[in-house]
Amino acid sequence: LYKGVLFKKMVSFQHLALRRVGDIDASMVSAYRSFTVQAIEKHFLGEGEKFVMAVFQPPYDQGVYGLVNNLGSIVVRTAFQPFEQAIFTAFSMTSKSKRKAGSLQRQADLLLLLLKLVSVFAGICIAFGPSYSFTLLWFSYGKKWALTEAPRILSVYCFYISAMAFNGVSEAFMHATADEAALKRINASLVAFSIIHSVTSIVLVKTLGTYGLVLAGCVSMLTRVAYCWRYTVDYFSAAKCPLGSILPAPASMAAGLVCCALVVVSERIHIPPGGEESASFDKVLRHFLFGAGLGVTLLFILYRKENAMLNSLKMFRKGKEE
Repeated sequence: LYKGVLFKKMVSFQHLALRRVGDIDASMVSAYRSFTVQAIEKHFLGEGEKFVMAVFQPPYDQGVYGLVNNLGSIVVRTAFQPFEQAIFTAFSMTSKSKRKAGSLQRQADLLLLLLKLVSVFAGICIAFGPSYSFTLLWFSYGKKWALTEAPRILSVYCFYISAMAFNGVSEAFMHATADEAALKRINASLVAFSIIHSVTSIVLVKTLGTYGLVLAGCVSMLTRVAYCWRYTVDYFSAAKCPLGSILPAPASMAAGLVCCALVVVSERIHIPPGGEESASFDKVLRHFLFGAGLGVTLLFILYRKENAMLNSLKMFRKGKEE
């Protein structure tokens, strides 16, 4: 009796589900199909580098790259993904209404502010990341892994993370505001990007090893950023959207360059090239504390010089809540 009742409920649920599917608007089905294809293409675009590593690199290099990639994915999952999802939600909810209201400029200003915020993050990552790759691996996985090729690969990976940050924000905006025709063009472009990424990865891995794979990722990300920016320029054709406005203030960039030079000198003093094996915990700790002090100083300078950017973001958030 129980099985019979359960079967009848399942049949009626399937009937209801099929009937409701038929009521879905055709444009919505087409949009779902485009996003599904896009998700599949992005999966292959993201996993292609692992296939290249498995085919062309020995297990040791695969392990080193896996270690670096896992460290980088922490930043991507904890910071980038929530940020990109928030951007996608914000622009997808406002794109149609803003275009009707003729307020594209407000959208453009918000996007430029977000890209400027990413520029500040990328600058900090590039200024401190390469000089503290050895220190990060020392404290995270011990001296054994710090003495491998992982620190050098992680140094290059800092540039890859910066490129991913720009690509994440740009693609989140593009996907949130694209219509059906634009989504089809985006899907076609992802196929082209996958081919370019695969070919570049194979060529650079054969010539530069694991470094080449990270550089191929940078090339792929920057190519996608360029495509997104082209879409952005077309989308804001009736508004002002200058690329130069995403750069930090000159004083902020100068402070970043000084910090970058100082941490490079600090690394050469405490962990000189070729002397990693003789590096002691005290030297690594002093190098870390020196960088922490510089980092706090740089954040204070950024807070003072980029205060207008922070106030603008607060105003946008306040306006959204109202």
